[in-house]
Amino acid sequence: MTITIAATNEVLLSSDEQSAARDFVQSLGGHPVQIGSGQDAELPVEVARVFELVLEAMAEGRPVSIEAMPENLTTTAAAGLLGLSRPTLMKLVREGRIPAHKVGSHHRLRSADVLRLKDELRLERQQAVFDVMDLEDELASNNP
Repeated sequence: MTITIAATNEVLLSSDEQSAARDFVQSLGGHPVQIGSGQDAELPVEVARVFELVLEAMAEGRPVSIEAMPENLTTTAAAGLLGLSRPTLMKLVREGRIPAHKVGSHHRLRSADVLRLKDELRLERQQAVFDVMDLEDELASNNP
């Protein structure tokens, strides 16, 4: 059984509020912020980055959605997060590249494992681009 609880709050910013959001984003960079109790608190870099992204989108008048990722993902959801087709993801599961467990007859993947694989795939793609650039340089130096 799956229970979904959704809370939706729509907040539209006026142009003055958008400008204030832009100013606040520029001031976030690792400086202390004042929390509701009036105390200063240092935001961790990751948290400041989340606020920065949210405020940038709001300052531009774009919609923002924030949600917690479930501990386990379906193969369809994981494939979407990875930018892969579901059959390609299942191939990676069969190869042992990412662990999966079964719930009934369906595979599930831990979100932490999916995010780890996402980082690995990004690094592999980045390395492939560098390899192609090196090959181009090598070919260019061999053909004067």
